[in-house]
This record gives sequence, C-alpha cells and structure tokens, in this order.
Amino acid sequence: SYKLNEKFGLFARYSAWDNNAGDSSDTEKKQTNVGLNYWPHENVVFKFDLENRNGAHDGNGFNLGVGYQF
Repeated sequence: SYKLNEKFGLFARYSAWDNNAGDSSDTEKKQTNVGLNYWPHENVVFKFDLENRNGAHDGNGFNLGVGYQF
C-alpha cells in the first residue's frame, strides 16, 4: 500500500493457490488486484480495485468497499 497524500492511496495484491495440489491436473489459480483508497475522513476509507483472475474462474471484475475505524 502506498499513500499518495492525505486523501488517496494505491495498493496491489497478487495471490496464487491450488485447492487440489498434488493431483495430476493443473488446478492452480492466480489473482491480481490493483486498487485505489480514498479517505474522506481519517477514520473512513472507500476502496476500489480491479481484479484479474486466472484459473477455474477466469475473468476480470471489480470490488468496492467501505471501511470505518472507531
């Protein structure tokens, strides 16, 4: 996570997993997320990220989230 300034931050995440590791088929899954955080208040964050998934459920998507700290 990288904070650009007091209001915006960038983040990236890469994941790889295999729920059927050890069998003879290729079942590895990979996912990459790149996103933006926006803090309208120091205790509130809005999150947006783009998702690219390879494996059993190939495709692209996006996620929206809200966080509150008290």
